[in-house]
Amino acid sequence: MNITRRDGLFHAAVNGLEVWMSYALVEYVVCAAAPMLLHREKFLDEAGWRGTAILFVIYGVWGIIMGLLAGLSMDAARDLPLVEFERRSRKLIILLMLAAFGGNLALLPAQSGKAAALLTVPLVAIAVIFDLGKAASNPGFPAAVAGTLVLSARLAVFNWKNLPALMTVPLTLLAASASLLAAVLAIRLASRLASKVCASRFWSPVLEHGVIAAATLTIVFGPGAVSSINAQMKTSAPPATAGKPRPNIILITLDTVRADHMGIYGYARQNTPNLKELLKESTLYTDFVSASTITLTSHASIFTGQYPQTHGAYKQFHDYPHGRPLPKGIPTMASLLNSAGYRSMAVAANTSYLGPDWGLLRDFEASWTPAPLGLVDAPHAYLLRSLLGDMLQDQPAANNPLYSSETMHADGVNRRAFLLLDRFSGHEAPFFLFLNYMDAHWPYYAPGLFDAYPGRDDQFTGNEKESNMRIRIDCEGQLLPRGYHDHVVSQYDGAIAFLDFQIGELVQHLKKSGLFERTMIIITSDHGEALGDRGSVSHNVSVHQDQIHVPLIIKYPGRGGPSRVGDLAGHIDLLPTILEVAGLAPQPQLPGVSLLRLNSTPERVIFAERHYGPSDAFNPRFPEVQYAVYQGSSKLISSSSGGRELYDLANDPDETANLYATDRPLALEGALREWIRRTPSLSAAQHPLDQEEMKHLRSLGYLQ
Repeated sequence: MNITRRDGLFHAAVNGLEVWMSYALVEYVVCAAAPMLLHREKFLDEAGWRGTAILFVIYGVWGIIMGLLAGLSMDAARDLPLVEFERRSRKLIILLMLAAFGGNLALLPAQSGKAAALLTVPLVAIAVIFDLGKAASNPGFPAAVAGTLVLSARLAVFNWKNLPALMTVPLTLLAASASLLAAVLAIRLASRLASKVCASRFWSPVLEHGVIAAATLTIVFGPGAVSSINAQMKTSAPPATAGKPRPNIILITLDTVRADHMGIYGYARQNTPNLKELLKESTLYTDFVSASTITLTSHASIFTGQYPQTHGAYKQFHDYPHGRPLPKGIPTMASLLNSAGYRSMAVAANTSYLGPDWGLLRDFEASWTPAPLGLVDAPHAYLLRSLLGDMLQDQPAANNPLYSSETMHADGVNRRAFLLLDRFSGHEAPFFLFLNYMDAHWPYYAPGLFDAYPGRDDQFTGNEKESNMRIRIDCEGQLLPRGYHDHVVSQYDGAIAFLDFQIGELVQHLKKSGLFERTMIIITSDHGEALGDRGSVSHNVSVHQDQIHVPLIIKYPGRGGPSRVGDLAGHIDLLPTILEVAGLAPQPQLPGVSLLRLNSTPERVIFAERHYGPSDAFNPRFPEVQYAVYQGSSKLISSSSGGRELYDLANDPDETANLYATDRPLALEGALREWIRRTPSLSAAQHPLDQEEMKHLRSLGYLQ
């Protein structure tokens, strides 16, 4: 019985959809489902799910097109039985998929493992042509072929340690062959089982397709559901406490936010309307100094109340090129509050230095530093999704549906914070919640309406291209390209506006849940960003104001009305302040003071430090340790290379006039020498990093 052209095209289109959706599913399993199930911290954020859906749609449409082409080319086969027609059309579509996969590989630049992945294509094609195991008519065969291709592509980029490069080819081919044979065997066994369970010719294929559909739904939605359950069940309900309840505490760090680019600090762009609203019930500190110029070191000072010289979590040239983890045994904010009955929780977007290997969050009862899964990052270089990623690589990060973000965005941090806050809304036991937002860190995430400031230039929006340019600027001293300063400032200011919006959402959630009034809210930053000042664009390049003048807003519980404090303060003062507000005994070993008692120390001296290591991307231009010494409006910068700078910040906030040659600050220099002499300096053996840590640090600009 002949098949009409219409029927032939329909069945071929359905087969094309089936084949390409099988490939899409296998790619999803390898790139998303498996990592989410194997690693609790891995997840697909909203952009990741959107990108995954786009990939499935693209593959589905492409499959239908390939199916129609296959159907048109099989006019001569329409006199075959329908089963045979479908088998042949499926084989032809699979061969077209192999051609697309191999063509993408062939067009990629020559690199390690490419030959191994490419040779797998003809190997699989031979198996398809000769219908290995007579499995081509089975619904699971396209998935077996796709699985073999994806496996070989992943093995080709695998780090084959201690093996010669030539061994990559035979090992990859051997693994691919074994994978295909195992898959075909599984298909044959499944078919026999289905025929025994349901002998009907009608019900047998229905059962086969039903099992495949159920497995597909489980694979696609299962890992996300498990991840969501883990997020909600991570912390048990807090116990009730007797007596007067202590205030809740929320500490927020806006990674890489400098104070002078915020509307609340007088910046021309009013990019902080929600913080301005919060200030009606809060205190703004106008002269607040970070302890250092890098996330690791500044957060260690925030959590311990100690200077970097004491806690030791900083880069050290010989022993700790990437940074020393926070040493054990130093009391932290979380450990002190835990001992007083607080339930401590943390959600941090910075997966590099706030991850578990650095020890900053180790005393939190529950901490989460999830890493979004990249859809088109390096391990997926030989997959077809990489071709789609290359097409979109020059799109701005916020507008690119396949953008591989290294960090969770602020809305994702909020969603997880809301889950935790909802568990505490009906309890009297106090909680300490630490939140870290990363969106103002390069590549400056300003989605949608927040990317509205003039200056953006699309020639700078490719992440890899821009990253290389920034390294040349900071590492080699290359001048900023024309238009780049305005571009980077527009993106940075938009990212701060996005953060401001998300903080507004957090405040509204606190008010709706009844937690706002009895919660202390602290909003600060770990360090600033150069943005083209002094010929640099990033951070950890100096201790000038663009690097260490950071914001501080505190909403004290039970203290209404706005206030503004101009006294000098720093990161080391946050822990003493929190202890006083929580009603806990002060720690006499801490160098800082409670911000509620700043008036009692008007002539105090504050220090900031900048350390470096051989891994630092900016080391060639700035191979020196720097200290900043503040007293009143005077600021001394002392470098290990011998350089000295002195500024009067009251009259010269941008540090344009170095007064050191005319007015040597003997008192400040003496204070620095005495402080270094009496402050212990920690040293120990080198801290090794694995490849994943190195990747995160490099992606954020900390390493070359």
